[in-house]
Amino acid sequence: MIDTITRLVRLCAPAAFAVASFAAVWTPPTPAAAAPPQGYYSVEYCNKTGGKIYLAVSYLERPGSKDWVVEGWKNINAGACMTMNYPEGSWYYYYAEDDGDGFWGKDDFMLCVQHPGPFRRINRADYSCDESELKGFVARDPEGKSMITENLNP
Repeated sequence: MIDTITRLVRLCAPAAFAVASFAAVWTPPTPAAAAPPQGYYSVEYCNKTGGKIYLAVSYLERPGSKDWVVEGWKNINAGACMTMNYPEGSWYYYYAEDDGDGFWGKDDFMLCVQHPGPFRRINRADYSCDESELKGFVARDPEGKSMITENLNP
């Protein structure tokens, strides 16, 4: 009886090891990002840093609108992504910062943010803020794409 058990263990051990090894490295596929609603395109903002990022965005409020929304702060944890939908045919603008001195921006378009947030407003020409709250946003033309990824790298 002991010989039979020993033979079974020897025969089954490699298969059990293979199954355990496969389970340790296999991860299920991540679901594809949902398609944006009709009349919109999606931008996925991905935090590639080791810390939290705070995102401010500006975008056309809805299709056919002339109002531009400025809002923040969207928290994106390290290694995570966040998706936002914007009306087709319109540009989008973003600025991001971390808890230290890191930031993602350009002087493409200067907009006022508010610390601390959250904040949301319709941008008006007569809106003003302290110089410390005036930030240079990155301007992007979606160029007809329906889905875009912005990787925020260290």
